[in-house]
Order: sequence, then C-alpha cells, then structure tokens
Amino acid sequence: MKLNNDCIRDVLMFIEKEQKLEENYDSFELTIITPQMLFDGLLKHSKEEIIYSVMMLDQAEIIEAEFICGNNDMGDFYINSLTYEGHEFIEKIKNENVWGKTKAVAKTVGSGSINVIAQIATQVLTTLINQQMGSIF
Repeated sequence: MKLNNDCIRDVLMFIEKEQKLEENYDSFELTIITPQMLFDGLLKHSKEEIIYSVMMLDQAEIIEAEFICGNNDMGDFYINSLTYEGHEFIEKIKNENVWGKTKAVAKTVGSGSINVIAQIATQVLTTLINQQMGSIF
C-alpha cells in the first residue's frame, strides 16, 4: 500500500487538535483517539489510508498507538499520544506554504518517506528562516 503523506499530516493535525489532558480523580490522562474519531474527522481519506497512516506513524515512533488484532483484523487501534518527535514533525509541516513546498520537493526527488519529508521540511523552514533573517538585517 502506498503511503499518503496528506493523510499522515491530517492524522497528526487531528491528534494535536483533539487530544486533551483530562483530570481523572487524582491524576491526569490524555484523551485516547479512537479509529471512529479519525474516520469521522477525516472524511476525505479512506479508512484504509487512515489505518495504514496510523501504523506507519507508530512504527516511525511519531505517535504511540496500540493495535488490537483478532481474526486477522487490523481495524482496531487506539492512539495514546504524540511523541516528542511527533510534535517536532507537526511543527515542521503545519504551515501550508511549507507543506506545499515540501511536497513539491519530495515529488521532484521521488521520495515521500516520513524521514525524507521531515528532512525536506527542515530545509524548507531553514531557507525561509534565512530569508527572514536577511530581510531583518
């Protein structure tokens, strides 16, 4: 199955927006993100794309997810949290301008892996920062 980077980004943005820290008696817990929450919130992506994106984000250690397997079914999972790396990744690709340029470069170089996307986004951001710094001084 092909990795859909727009779906990856949308899943991450959804988690960041929807996950809350809730008080539970004498402790605090993060809201668990369920498959149905993602399916309902990300209607432009298929269930398969969302599930696959969650699997890849978990493998890349960008999110912490638990998969419940039974009867050869991979359809049930819970997202416990974004990792620190996940927050870093989102910050790199959150801006629409940066995201558009990142996707364009990834298409040109012919690679769209999560690691490559993060590297390209970092370079795009660095270029934009250098341009801003040049205009200030």
